[in-house]
Amino acid sequence: MGWFDDPKSNQALCFGQLPGWMEEVIATLSPCLIPQEFQSRRPLFDHMLVNMYDPGEGLCQHVDLMRFQDGILSISLGSSCVMKFCKILNELDAVVDAEVAGELKGEGEEVDVLLEPGDLLFICHDARYKWTHGIPGGDLVQ
Repeated sequence: MGWFDDPKSNQALCFGQLPGWMEEVIATLSPCLIPQEFQSRRPLFDHMLVNMYDPGEGLCQHVDLMRFQDGILSISLGSSCVMKFCKILNELDAVVDAEVAGELKGEGEEVDVLLEPGDLLFICHDARYKWTHGIPGGDLVQ
């Protein structure tokens, strides 16, 4: 698979058997980084999305599509960024909107999480389904 062969695309998606280099990364994860209830899942992860952002480029607030399982692992590479989590006030709208468009705006409480190169973020349960997440565009975190 050629990653980012198309200069117009900043995403690469893989389902099923993950590339060997990603299997190696997953194998090196300490069990304490993955909640215990997910550790017996086989395969632990069966799809991956790789995003490559230009400096200052953002990611719109969204809930990942419902067809994907609970338990999303994010590995931050390259530069630091702030991921914003926003609580969804109307959960029914969140389920419908996320399944249709994958994008919606959280309207409640907001929490900013600084992600630096090498950081891992595991999103599950309420953080997965009842909060949106995104990366505001603009200045880079120094």
